Amino acid sequence: MSKLFLLTSLIAIVAVFYGIHQTFALSNGTPLVQEPPVWSLGASTTAPAGRSSTRGLGWQVANYWSGHGVLVVNVHTYRMAETIAIALELTELVKDAYAEVLIYFYRPNETLAARRVQWSPSTGLVETDFETTAGSKDVLGNTHLSSPSSKGL
Repeated sequence: MSKLFLLTSLIAIVAVFYGIHQTFALSNGTPLVQEPPVWSLGASTTAPAGRSSTRGLGWQVANYWSGHGVLVVNVHTYRMAETIAIALELTELVKDAYAEVLIYFYRPNETLAARRVQWSPSTGLVETDFETTAGSKDVLGNTHLSSPSSKGL
C-alpha cells in the first residue's frame, strides 16, 4: 500500500512540475517583454522581419527595460539639441502602456548619459541636462514641458 502511495505521489509531483514548466515556458523562444512599436522620427528605416525599428536619423535605441509600469530607454545620439523631439516620438508610441518613461541620451562611445527626458501623464516631459556646469544657477538644467494630455490633446 505504501509503495502505491509513493508511486502516486511521485507521478503527481512530476505532473505538477510539468504543468508549471509548460505554463511559464516560452514556446517560441521570444522574451516576455514586448518591444515598443516602430520608432523612426520620420526617417525611413528598414527593420528585419518580425522586429520593429528602434532608430531614426541620427539616433538609435541602444536598449530598454520595463517593469512596474515604467519604461527606461537608452538612446545613443549626436543630436543632443533634438532630445525633446526624439522623446516626443518615443513617448507618443508607448504613453498608453506606461505610467512613466525615462529616456537617457548618450553620445556614442560615452558611458555617462548627457541628458534625461522623463515623461509621465501628470508632468509631461521634463528634460534634465547632466552636462550643465556646477557654476550655473541650476546645477541640473531642468526644462519642463507640460503634458499634451493636460491641454486636451
